[in-house]
Amino acid sequence: MISLPSIKTLTAPNPSPMTLSGTNTYILGEKDLIIIDPGPLIESHLKKILEIIQEKEKVKLILLTHHHLDHSEGAEWLSEKTEAPVGAYKNLKLNPNLEWVKLGDQDLLKGDSFTLQVLHTPGHTSDHICLFLTETQALFSGDLILGEGSTTLNPPDGNLKDYMESLYFLKDLNPEVLFPGHGPSGNAGKRIQELIQHRKQRHQEILDCLQKGITEPEEIVQIVYKNLNPSLLGPAVGNVKAHLDTIQHGEKFFK
Repeated sequence: MISLPSIKTLTAPNPSPMTLSGTNTYILGEKDLIIIDPGPLIESHLKKILEIIQEKEKVKLILLTHHHLDHSEGAEWLSEKTEAPVGAYKNLKLNPNLEWVKLGDQDLLKGDSFTLQVLHTPGHTSDHICLFLTETQALFSGDLILGEGSTTLNPPDGNLKDYMESLYFLKDLNPEVLFPGHGPSGNAGKRIQELIQHRKQRHQEILDCLQKGITEPEEIVQIVYKNLNPSLLGPAVGNVKAHLDTIQHGEKFFK
């Protein structure tokens, strides 16, 4: 049984078919706090974060897993209130007037009782990172791995080959506990394997469509996505386009 450092979870009140129950914000540590994904600019959510941290000088760093607004929009507000810098992958574009830390793959971030390893894991977005608690094999997965369902891979920023390589990399890392950007925490290894198998199956379904002469993404979606929520039509089309891009370029990436 692994022993985790203090991890407090707040879920922003922004539920939707895309965000599930809402965006998860994680607050790690007791003294030198690190906040992962402050979430959208919803004042009630951000004020709850302040209530938990109590003393602004405790906050060492505010981390963003990627640039999507449901994860990053509240960063500037929270940084101003806590006077803490914002950390993000080095190619993420932030307000130049904001104090921020450009992070690279494999960087180590020290908290009061833990170490976070930065892992560049593109696929959902090109600037996506996961954070790995090295002492406990726990993984903060942003939107690369959701607590349930699968993420969007909308080209050109989303990329299927990058996504699969990120999943295989994380699988080899052998994480134990998953703390996703959306949805419930759970067994990291199990979720990674489920997503690999799901994407393999979806790829084969799309290949079958192409063999039948069905080539338009919107048509393919109608065949391979059963009982699709109409609000998810756009993301589903984006996912199909990501598969078609890799097929067009003849890329091989399934192990």
